[in-house]
Amino acid sequence: MLSVNDFHGALEETEGEFGAARMGGFIIDQYNNNPNGTVILAAGDMFQGTGVSNYRHGRDVIHFMNAIGFDAMTVGNHEFDWGLSEVLKFIDGVKENGEANFPFLGCNIVYKGTEKLVDNIKPYTIIEKGGVKIGIIGFMGFGLEYSIATSMIADYEFLNPIPLVAKYAEQLRVNDKCDLVIAVGHDDNDSCNSSLAMLSGNQRIDGIFNGHNHLQKTEWLDGYDGRSVPVLQGGSSGEAVSEISFELKNGVWTCTKGYYHKMNNAEKNSEIESFINKLTEITAPLFQRVLTYAGKEIRRYPAMDWCVDALRNYSKVEVAFINSGGIRNAGFPITKGEAVTVASVYKIMPFDNTVKTCELTGSVLRNLILNGSLVYSTNVTVAGSEVKINGTAIVSSQKYKVAAVDYVFDKTNYPFIKGQNIEFTGKLFRDVLIEALEEIGPKGEWTVD
Repeated sequence: MLSVNDFHGALEETEGEFGAARMGGFIIDQYNNNPNGTVILAAGDMFQGTGVSNYRHGRDVIHFMNAIGFDAMTVGNHEFDWGLSEVLKFIDGVKENGEANFPFLGCNIVYKGTEKLVDNIKPYTIIEKGGVKIGIIGFMGFGLEYSIATSMIADYEFLNPIPLVAKYAEQLRVNDKCDLVIAVGHDDNDSCNSSLAMLSGNQRIDGIFNGHNHLQKTEWLDGYDGRSVPVLQGGSSGEAVSEISFELKNGVWTCTKGYYHKMNNAEKNSEIESFINKLTEITAPLFQRVLTYAGKEIRRYPAMDWCVDALRNYSKVEVAFINSGGIRNAGFPITKGEAVTVASVYKIMPFDNTVKTCELTGSVLRNLILNGSLVYSTNVTVAGSEVKINGTAIVSSQKYKVAAVDYVFDKTNYPFIKGQNIEFTGKLFRDVLIEALEEIGPKGEWTVD
């Protein structure tokens, strides 16, 4: 069994990303070597992350997955980024939308306030290979609603997956006579994995594929009856493919291999490479447009400060805020002299976060800066409990205009949504960054300190 997790639309081969042609070539070769014993799975976050994938909201990733022959995919938190309905178009039966040839799974993804599964998302699927019946249960990590923009998760919630996985595992073994049951979770919670490994009897799980944390790992967890349960995750953006293999020994299915294969030396599949090259050519005028050049090596953390300052300058506010996770590792480093393109900015900030502004009192703003976890603009300085903006101490009773991306603005644990004079600009934060780099221009150099 093979699994891909957190592909994030990495169709093209770029620095640090080995591309769909290599991953596709590896998986197709594995399948051709053992067609009656190979199951191909995805553990979520397959679409969002690059310009060429975002261009058609993941439709070209679906084309790639169909070409390889994926058997099932667990829904990840970033499948909600364009609105879940956008992704569910791939399984709505309308071929014009670009249908997936495999089911989307999520046994604990329900409509908020109910226990009703979201339409067209299945709790499990059954795959039969060489006379062996394999039950695949998909689940979303418990609590991952917080990692999704408030407006995109408003109608949904994620139930505790452990009792649901146990229930469906028993159903698959007893009613559907499955020989093996595999859990594929867009999650990498040690407690959840351990609880699943300890399920016993007809509820037992034979193996676990994870996603979400972008780790390359192989673990063996103790099961209830002395079994070793493999837990695999294969990095992100096409870095690796996870594998779990089983053999029937003395009438008992036994895991004989848990391993992840790195894709750096995988042979490319020529048909997939041709498809990606055509896609790149079609989208080149949009995504390969050069904005400027890097005047020095650009790394993530100095660049994060530059990004939040670009937001402040655009919004004409006194302080701007972003979440650090919105500036992605995949976009860095950018080497000295390298062209910074629109595609570069998509890798830095792939999400369709928009800009909002409001007014906060000085006391609320000071508390947010001192006790919050957000990245704030560099015109703010902190010394002990004193906070200054442009060198002037914050006045508790004074009102200050601030800006933030909607991902943090709308969350109730931050004060923005309770601020005064709230304005929704509709401007994408990514476009703010593109325009700021355009101001530097191809004849200039982007540098950050």
